[in-house]
Amino acid sequence: MWEQLGSALWRGELTDDVVRPLESEVFQDFEEWHRKIYHVIPGRHAGLLPGEGALRWEVAGQSIGLVTVNTVFRMVSADANAGLAGCSEEQLKTAVGEEFEDWAENNNLTLLLAGRTGSLPDLSGLRSPVLPLAGSGEADGPWSVLPRGTACVHQLLSVDIARDTPIEVTDAGTGHKLALQGPGYPVPGAASAPATAPLPPEESYDEEALLEAFYQQAATGRMVLVLVSGPEADGGPINSDELNQRLAQAAFGAVPHPVPALQETWAAVREELTPHQLQQHLQALRCSPDTFPQAGHQLLLSPWWRIYDFTGSDTFAIALASDPKLAESVSLVNVGQDGPGIKKNVIEVVPMNGMVGNTPEAVDFGYVPMNGTDPRSLWFRQFQAEVLVRPTLFMALSPGSAVLWGTLALTGRLSGAEEFPGFIVTPGGTLADRARLRRAALSHIRQTPFAFSIQRLRSGHQSLIEGKRLLSQSYAGERKGTGVARVTALVGEASKGSRDFLEGRDPAWGDIIDKVAADLSMVEAMEKAARPGSGGRAPIVLLKGSAGSGKTTALMQYAYRLHKMGKNVGWVDRNASLSRRDIEIQALEQKVNAVFVDDVDIFGSQAASMLKNLSNGGQNLVVAAIRTTRAFVLDATFTPNVVSSDTPLNDNDLKNIVKVLKKNGLLGILKQYRLPQQRINMLRQICEQSLLAAMIQVVTGEQFEAKIQSEFQQLDGGQRAAYAVVCLFESALVYKQRGIDEEDLLLIVASPAAPTRRQRDDVSQLLRMGMLVRGLDGRLRCRQRVIADSVVDSVLRANQDQLASVARHLLVFYAARARNIQDNDHPLRRAMIKLLSHTLMRDLKLPVETVRAIYDAAHDSLQDDRHYWLQRGSFELEHGHLRIARNHLETAKGCDGGEQDPLVRTTSSAVHLRSATEAPKKPGLEAAAIDAVHDLHAVTKQRGASAPHSYAILAREGTKWLQACTSTLGAQVFLDMKTLILEVVSEGRRFCRDNHQFMDIAATYEPALKKLQPKGPGIPL
Repeated sequence: MWEQLGSALWRGELTDDVVRPLESEVFQDFEEWHRKIYHVIPGRHAGLLPGEGALRWEVAGQSIGLVTVNTVFRMVSADANAGLAGCSEEQLKTAVGEEFEDWAENNNLTLLLAGRTGSLPDLSGLRSPVLPLAGSGEADGPWSVLPRGTACVHQLLSVDIARDTPIEVTDAGTGHKLALQGPGYPVPGAASAPATAPLPPEESYDEEALLEAFYQQAATGRMVLVLVSGPEADGGPINSDELNQRLAQAAFGAVPHPVPALQETWAAVREELTPHQLQQHLQALRCSPDTFPQAGHQLLLSPWWRIYDFTGSDTFAIALASDPKLAESVSLVNVGQDGPGIKKNVIEVVPMNGMVGNTPEAVDFGYVPMNGTDPRSLWFRQFQAEVLVRPTLFMALSPGSAVLWGTLALTGRLSGAEEFPGFIVTPGGTLADRARLRRAALSHIRQTPFAFSIQRLRSGHQSLIEGKRLLSQSYAGERKGTGVARVTALVGEASKGSRDFLEGRDPAWGDIIDKVAADLSMVEAMEKAARPGSGGRAPIVLLKGSAGSGKTTALMQYAYRLHKMGKNVGWVDRNASLSRRDIEIQALEQKVNAVFVDDVDIFGSQAASMLKNLSNGGQNLVVAAIRTTRAFVLDATFTPNVVSSDTPLNDNDLKNIVKVLKKNGLLGILKQYRLPQQRINMLRQICEQSLLAAMIQVVTGEQFEAKIQSEFQQLDGGQRAAYAVVCLFESALVYKQRGIDEEDLLLIVASPAAPTRRQRDDVSQLLRMGMLVRGLDGRLRCRQRVIADSVVDSVLRANQDQLASVARHLLVFYAARARNIQDNDHPLRRAMIKLLSHTLMRDLKLPVETVRAIYDAAHDSLQDDRHYWLQRGSFELEHGHLRIARNHLETAKGCDGGEQDPLVRTTSSAVHLRSATEAPKKPGLEAAAIDAVHDLHAVTKQRGASAPHSYAILAREGTKWLQACTSTLGAQVFLDMKTLILEVVSEGRRFCRDNHQFMDIAATYEPALKKLQPKGPGIPL
C-alpha cells in the first residue's frame, strides 16, 4: 500500500491530501517557528515535506552540501511503529531537486540531517562522502546521533578537507571521528569501497572555437548578459567581493574566516553603521568622474536580450548619460519600483542590487524573499527563469569570486547537467577554478571582462550585427503588436507540412500549402456564400460550428486559394495583440481585398462591428469563424452569410480524408477495411463526434476523450502542472492570448519559488512528446485548442484542487505583471482582467471559499486596483452574499477612479437594489435603492450604447425591487420609479438593440413592470 502511496506522494500528486495536513496539523508548531525565522538563502532548494530542503555552499574553495529530510512524517500516531521512520531515494530526490547521487557527487562533503534515525537507501556507492547525522534515535548503521544531555544544546563538528586524503569529520568536543558513507570509507558490515578514479586531464584551450560558439549564440538576439563584477579595467568601481571585505571589516571589527556571504554582511552593516558611514563605503562603487566607462559603453552597444547587473555600480548609468543615442535602444530599470513586464526598450539593464546613489537606500545587497511580490523579488525570479532557457554570458573579474559562485548558485548551474549554452568571461585562474567552471557547464573564455568587451564586441562583427537586427525586430514587434498578417508573408515563412496535423496538432500554413489537410466541401460552401451581392458589394461570411469541426483549417484553405489568385489577403487570429480599432486601421492601410478572422469572439461584444468596419462598406470580403457556443457575443441584429461547419461530410469529403491519411501512412483502424467504400462508411460513423476527434481515433485507435485523459495521467507531477497551466490558459474559459512565453510558464509553475532545472526539463519533455508546441513567436501552446478544452473539462474539473491551483498560479503571475498597467488593451492587463473575471470563477465551478482564496492570493499585487474589487464584489453578488459584495464595492470606490467607474457604480447599484428586494421593510435600504435607480439612470445617460450592462441591471433588478415593495413604497415614489425605469428600458431598446443580454432581459421584465401598480400609502398625482 505504502509503495503506491509513496510513489504518488513524491510525484506531487498528494500535496493537498498529505503534505498540507502535515504542515497544518502534525508539524504546526515547527511551521510557525519556521515562518518566524525564515529568510531566503540563495541557492536553497525547498523539498516536499516540512523541514526538507538542500543547500550547497563554498568554504575555502570546497563545496559542502547540506540536506535536511523528514524521517518521521509517517509516525503521526502516538503508537506508531519505530520501523516507519526512514527516508527513500525518491524523498532524497525531491529534497535536492534532482537525482541525489548526481547532486551529492558535486560536493566535497554532503551532510544529511534528520530529526531521528531511520532506514536509508544504500549510500556506499556514491562518489562523494556523505555524513548522515540525526538528532535522536539509535546510533547504528550509517547514522551518527547527536549526544543527548541537559547541558548539550549543540554539537560542534570539525571538518578536515585536504587534497588527496579522505575527508575527516570530528566531534570537536570529544575528538570522536564520525562515520562517513562513500568512496574510501568503510560500509557498516561490508568491505571498504574502492578508491575513485582520478579526474580526467584538462582539455586544451581553443579560444577561437569558444569565440565562434559565443558569436553563434549572440547572433540569435536571445543572449542574456550577467555582469557579476567589472567590466572596467583597474581604477574602476570596486567589485562586490572587495566591498564585502571592507563592509565585514567595518561591521565585525575584522574580516571573519570564512568570509560571510555579502547578504549577511549587508544585514550587519545596516545595523552597525550609520547611514553616513555606510554611504562612505558605497562611494567606492562609483565610476571616477573623470573616467569614461569604455567597456560598459561597448556592452550597451552589443545585442543582449537583457543585462542583469549585480555590481551595484553606476557604470551603465554613466555610459548611458555620456551617449544620448543609447537612450533610443537602452533603458535602465528601477528595480525598486518597476517589476518585469513588457520590455521598455531593445535592451534593458536591470541593476539587481540597485545602483549606487546619494543615499544607502539606492543599493540593496540583502537577501531576497523567495516568495516576495515586490519588484526586486520578481526580477530575481525572472533572472532565474531566463538563464534556464536562454544562452547566457557571465562576466567576473575572478573565477574564484565568492559572489560569482553565489550568483551561479542562484541559477542552479553548479552541477552543470544538460544546461542551455553558457559562457563565462573571466581570467584563467587555477586548475581548480577551471575544473569547477567545467562542472558548471560554462565555456570559459579566459579574458578579463574589459579586454573581451573592447576587443571581442567591436562594432562591425557580422554576428553582433545580426543579433542586433533580430533583437530590434523582436522588440519592434512587441511594441507595435500583432494585428493583420499578410497571407503572402505567412505562406512565404511557412515550414513544410507535417503529418503531425493529422495526429491532432493545430493546422500550420505548410499543411495547407502541401495539402496535408484534405480539401473539404466546407471551403466551396464559403466560396458560394462569398459571392458579391447587389451592386457588387462583398458580403461578410461567418463560418459557425462546434469545436474541432475543422473551421480554422477551412478558413486557411480558402484564404490560401484567394492568395494564389493574386488577391491581397489579410489574416487575423488569436495571435493578435492590437486593439480592434488598430486592426481596422491596419487593414485599410494594407489595402487588402479580403480579411479572414479566426475565432472572432476574442473581440467580444465588438466583434460584429469590427467585421462590418473591415468590410469597408462591402469593398472587402470578410470571412470569420466562431464556435457555436460563443456566437452570443455577436450583435443580435448582425446578419452575415452563415456557413455551418457541422454539416455532415459528404462522400467526396470522406474520400479526400482517406486519401490524405493513406498518403501519410496513417490509415490506422481504417487499414482493416479493404474496400474504399467500407473505409468511407466507417469514417462517416466516427466523424459523428467531430472531425478532430475522428482523426485522432482513426490514427491512434483510441476514443478522443479517453486518449486525452490517458495522456494526462501518464505525465509525472511536474509535467502535469505545466501542461495544465497551458491548457487552462488556452481554453475557451480564458483564451486571451495565444501561447505562453517559456520563461513565464516556468515562473507560473514554480510560484512562489524560483524555477528549477527540473521544471525546465518537464517543459522540454512536453515539447518532445508533442503535447506542447512552440509557435513561430517562440511561445508555447497546446497542440490543439480543442484538446486544451478537453483537458480542462474532462481532467481538471474532476480534480478541483488542481484546477484551483492552476487558476491561482495564473492569476498571481499576471496580477504581479500587470499591477501598474492602466491600459486595458495591454496584453498583460488583458490577461489579468480575464483571469480576475467573476464569470470565469463561476464557470470554473469551484466552491465559493476556494474562489475567495484564489482572489486573496492576488491581494498584495492588486489591493489598489478597482477592477480587482469590482470582480470580487460581482462574484459575491452573483452568489447572494450581499454584505461581502457591498464591502468589496465600497473598497473599489475608494481606489483611484473607482467612484466614477461606470461598472463599479452599476454593480454597486445592483447590490443596493438586491438588498432592498430581499428586505423591503428594512430601514435605510429603500433610500439606497432609490439612489441606485437614479445612479443607474445617470450612467445610461452618460454612456448610452456603451453601457448595455447598466441598462440590463436596471431593467431586471429595478423591476424585482418594485415587485417586492408594492405595499411598502409610497405610491407617488413607486410610480416615479416605475416611470423612470420604463424610460430607461425604452432608451435601451434604441441604444442596445444589438445586445442579446439586454434585449432578453427587456423582453422578460418590461411587460411585468408595466403591470405593476402601487399598493402603498399616499395618493399618486
